[in-house]
Amino acid sequence: GVVDDLKVLFSYFETALLTNLRVTLSKPDIGTSVVLMDEPGSPGFCGSLTTPVFFDDDAAFSVQDDCQGDPSLPENEYRPLGSLEVFDGQLLAGEWILEIVDSSAQPFDLPEFWCLIPEPKLHQDGFESGDTTAWSP
Repeated sequence: GVVDDLKVLFSYFETALLTNLRVTLSKPDIGTSVVLMDEPGSPGFCGSLTTPVFFDDDAAFSVQDDCQGDPSLPENEYRPLGSLEVFDGQLLAGEWILEIVDSSAQPFDLPEFWCLIPEPKLHQDGFESGDTTAWSP
């Protein structure tokens, strides 16, 4: 399907300080990347992520600004630093990469999981509108 709206979910980071992390989502076949977070709370302190977090362009809180110690992010849904809208209209199929860089160069645990939560564009043939011109006999 084709992406109409995209959310990203990933599990907690047990040992990493969020203040040190830059997380980027990429779709190499279209050459597009979005920075989800880039050292949130920096230059202050942002502790570990202890619950799964959703990144959604429509979220009320910014991941960069809502860091409040430990647990770091008290909400479970955040606006990413960059907009996920760049993936709207793209095919969901293909390779997606979640890159996590720790600026402290200390070892850290990767999230247990991460996933894309797409809202696909359905019925592109105009069925809902009653327009049947795109249909072939």
